[in-house]
Amino acid sequence: MKKYFFTTLFFAFIACSCFAQQDSRTSIGVDAGFPVGSSADDFAFAIGGSLKIENPVGDRALITLSMGYTSLSAKSTLLGANIKPPASVFTPLKFGLKYNIAGPIYAEGQIGAAFEIRGRRTTRFVYSPGLVGNIDKFDLGVRYEGWAGNGGTISQVAVRLGYRL
Repeated sequence: MKKYFFTTLFFAFIACSCFAQQDSRTSIGVDAGFPVGSSADDFAFAIGGSLKIENPVGDRALITLSMGYTSLSAKSTLLGANIKPPASVFTPLKFGLKYNIAGPIYAEGQIGAAFEIRGRRTTRFVYSPGLVGNIDKFDLGVRYEGWAGNGGTISQVAVRLGYRL
């Protein structure tokens, strides 16, 4: 399980170093999600962290690359017993576009893949539109995130608080 995470992390950092330029911005952040729709029946909440690199591609747009670690806490119990299943753990890797719509407010859209490293070990397609505000060295974003794959879509409304390095 850890080898998948570290292998993904290794390749993400290689991609980030190739992607990064002098004007790029890097941030680390804490992510918290609240499952919505049918996902709320199976999961209580999501918590994790992420690394994001942003590279300008014009006056108002940035290309983004982010890699993270997300743990989805199970809500239901097994077979009516009072035993809670272990959390499902994913490493999402996403690429996207962030566009300045007014002042410090950005619209952002990302797509990518979420690799399950604990649980069924599936890979899911990720799509995530949202809004981000940049205040000094901090980023505060809210987004809808869907992870589509076999067995349906895991949906959540997530918040990210990032610190730009």
